[in-house]
Amino acid sequence: MEAPDAPGDVLNHLDPGVELVVPLANGEPTAVLDAIEAAVAADPDRFDRLRVHQMHAINDRRYLRGEFGDSFRHVSYFLSHITRPYFRDGSVSLVPAHFSEVFQLMRSRIERPIVIAAASPPDRHGYFSLGVSADYTSSF
Repeated sequence: MEAPDAPGDVLNHLDPGVELVVPLANGEPTAVLDAIEAAVAADPDRFDRLRVHQMHAINDRRYLRGEFGDSFRHVSYFLSHITRPYFRDGSVSLVPAHFSEVFQLMRSRIERPIVIAAASPPDRHGYFSLGVSADYTSSF
């Protein structure tokens, strides 16, 4: 069986203007987002207008706080207890939506989406599971 990719491998796909679609809550791929945050912190000039689109963030992250300015920002489709104060501070953008509308709203707003999600390893046929987070991300 082939070894899984490292979380930082996603960095090879993050061209300027790329927009990341992240599952809500526990479906968030924390190791991948950690690797992206570390890369942006180490070389902010490499990234430009990187956006994370997520409905419900439950992990407090540096980009939510606005630490990376316009290089790396969050677009929320529902304000959680984590994102609400950052929205008030202006470091998180909001697109108010009902859950059933989120996929269509994201699809109409995002030109070049990359979905990053926590998933099971693929089986021998290439099938994998998004587990409890087969939300709007599975539609992409």
